[in-house]
Amino acid sequence: MTSGLRWGLLLWLGGSLAAQDPLVLRVSGVPGQPSLSRSLLQAVFAAEGVPVRFVSVGTVPIGRREAMLTSGELTVATLGETPGRNAAFLPIRVPVTDGLESQRLLLVPRGAQGDYEGVKTLEDFRRLGKVAGVASSWAEGPIWQANGLGVQAVDGDWQVLFSLVASRNRGLDYLPRGANEVARDLATHPQLVLERHLVLVYPGDHLVYLSPHNPELRPLLTRVLTQALATGVIHRWAVQTYPEAFRPELGLDSRTVLMLKRPSEAGEPVDF
Repeated sequence: MTSGLRWGLLLWLGGSLAAQDPLVLRVSGVPGQPSLSRSLLQAVFAAEGVPVRFVSVGTVPIGRREAMLTSGELTVATLGETPGRNAAFLPIRVPVTDGLESQRLLLVPRGAQGDYEGVKTLEDFRRLGKVAGVASSWAEGPIWQANGLGVQAVDGDWQVLFSLVASRNRGLDYLPRGANEVARDLATHPQLVLERHLVLVYPGDHLVYLSPHNPELRPLLTRVLTQALATGVIHRWAVQTYPEAFRPELGLDSRTVLMLKRPSEAGEPVDF
């Protein structure tokens, strides 16, 4: 074998081996409780045959996740879309929860269902004067404000919202939660019940955000997530991950839909 052929073979083998090296992604979550990012991307990359190794940084709250994306301690995180996050990080513009996160159902105190009977339009809902409790890090606060709905945001541990709403004396009337979240919420917070007739829907979904320290991964993530959306991988993942959201008793298909608009960066409600 000539030296040229020998070097060509070595380079070919080296390239083949390098192509099989797993992509390393730093994500939040712990064994047994993986983050949304890890669970989703495992399914997406498996469908594409791309080997991935996940490095967990532990379970961290949203604010800390954003700081770790900024510093590069996290490679990716899955978050609700906001103008601030779009500016700070690299969004992969593919909806990743099959629209479940943007279908918001209302958790209300027991005995409050009668307050919501007869609501047919968004204007009807506005006239109720109800105030939503949300976390300051959620996308819902600006969306509710842009649509003329009462909302109060809390800092720190958002889990206090369950007890604040249930107390009925803290100025919060309901907690809007994604269709993929309410079953778990009700199981752990029986002091609240699910409002039976309404679903508030806004355009968009959660997105995978990439750290600005890893721009070279953006084309790959865009390709595999776009393909996963087109081939139904994301839908099948959502059905498997959130089966309760697709059950008839939740009634997503029969609820009165109140369509919301997202705020623009200038604060005006616009459709995306």
